[in-house]
Amino acid sequence: RREVGGEQPGSRAVTLLPARWAHAAALSKEKGKIVVHGGEVDGRLRSGALFAFDYLTGEWEAGVAGAGPCGRCGHTLCPYGKQKMVLFGGCAGDRFFDDVW
Repeated sequence: RREVGGEQPGSRAVTLLPARWAHAAALSKEKGKIVVHGGEVDGRLRSGALFAFDYLTGEWEAGVAGAGPCGRCGHTLCPYGKQKMVLFGGCAGDRFFDDVW
C-alpha cells in the first residue's frame, strides 16, 4: 500500500483517505473503483477533492486537476453509463447548490 499525502490532484501516494463526513461516493464497476468527492474534512473544510479507491489493488488515487465543482458536502454522486459520474447539489456553509457536474 502507498501512503496518503493530503489532497493534491494527481497524487498516487495514498493508503488512507483523509477523514471526512457528508461526502459523496459511487461505484464505477467498469473501472473497478469507488469514487469519493468532497465532504467535511477536519470539521470545517468543505473539500472539493476527488479520490478513487481501486478495490482490486487496495490503493487510493487522488483525482485529476482541472475545473470541477467547488468544495461541498451533502451532495450526491451517481454512475452514468460505463465511464462517467454525475454530481448534484450539496452545500457549503449557508450556500446551497442545485448544480450538476
